[in-house]
Amino acid sequence: MRVTHVPLETIIMKRLVHTAIAAAALAVSAPAPAAIIFDINTGLLTVDSNTTVGQSATINFNGFSPNNPPIAGLSSSLTLTFQGMSGNNYLFNYLLTNTSGSPIDAARVTEFGFTSVTPNPILANSSVNGAFGTISSGNFPGGADLELCAKVGQNNNCAGSQGGPGVGQSGSGALTIAFGSLNTQIVLGGLAVRYQGIDSAALGI
Repeated sequence: MRVTHVPLETIIMKRLVHTAIAAAALAVSAPAPAAIIFDINTGLLTVDSNTTVGQSATINFNGFSPNNPPIAGLSSSLTLTFQGMSGNNYLFNYLLTNTSGSPIDAARVTEFGFTSVTPNPILANSSVNGAFGTISSGNFPGGADLELCAKVGQNNNCAGSQGGPGVGQSGSGALTIAFGSLNTQIVLGGLAVRYQGIDSAALGI
């Protein structure tokens, strides 16, 4: 009977390789912390029930309007920070900053919203507080309808609003988007802001 001697170094190396493979498999199988994902190509913001509390996404806006040429100097940013879930509802903190500048002398950001929320939200159970205290839906200047908007003013639609952060100012608060059943993922599309009170001597506005 022939006995083959395997060097001790080879045995140790095989064990190390197997251990490394097992560790790699473990690393792949462990779920990574989920985040809010904003796809700039599609304009869709995706959040799921596994999203880590405190994760945020910032969307930057300019002065583009579908039916009008862009207005130079108009800009703002909206940061949504996931705060977890309450029953079927998705909870966020929001921070909207009016970053407009030259040649804009004055402008207010009076609302923000989404042309689509998937699945359909329950507007009556959704809420917002802070700088923008009214939840509504409906017509939005520029030819679009918003499925959900947060604004300052009356709650009959997304067309009329008052107040809001001026140039260099910010507004913050909490946003709750309510649903009729538990959803593992929601998608917010067609993100928009509304500017009002635009004043620019250089542009003749």
